[in-house]
Amino acid sequence: MLTSDQVPGAPNWVELRTPDVRAASEFYAALFGWERDAEVFRLDGAAVAGVAGVREADAVDGGWVLSFHTRDAETTAGSVAAAGGERTADAGACAGTGVLYVTDPTGVRFGLRRPGPAPVLDLVDAPGALRWTQHYTTDVPAAKAFYQAVFAWDGRSPGAPRSSTRPRPSRRSGARRRSSTRGAPRSR
Repeated sequence: MLTSDQVPGAPNWVELRTPDVRAASEFYAALFGWERDAEVFRLDGAAVAGVAGVREADAVDGGWVLSFHTRDAETTAGSVAAAGGERTADAGACAGTGVLYVTDPTGVRFGLRRPGPAPVLDLVDAPGALRWTQHYTTDVPAAKAFYQAVFAWDGRSPGAPRSSTRPRPSRRSGARRRSSTRGAPRSR
């Protein structure tokens, strides 16, 4: 289950990189009712995704990019490198935004995002918002080992029982909105 609580290792942003921001904005407005506010897509005022323009020549870098919460992008990037991943060419973006982009050993690009200077998801697990993420790979054992090393994920399949020692987001009915205590996990 996704949560908008800011828990290290949890997805906290998804961004569309496209050469035609206007067309993408019109498409997602018709599909989900999203409104574009600068570089943020909103649904009923809540941030649900980002959008960034890329040059047509760089369209190979286009598509959706998922980011994960981190308290320290540089330290987490060190864990990425130690586990066999790499920093991308635009890794210097961290200084002003709190976002750093990396790739895992299978070549999947993702962001390391700390709340604060960069926006985070306000709404998840609701109609029109991010509800599921999945990693497609030809090397499942390598991918599991990488993400376990970087984020301490337990590597269980969805629906499998979880260890009682791992913190879990609170279960509430309805949409998940970020708490007003920015960056602090909610207590149970």
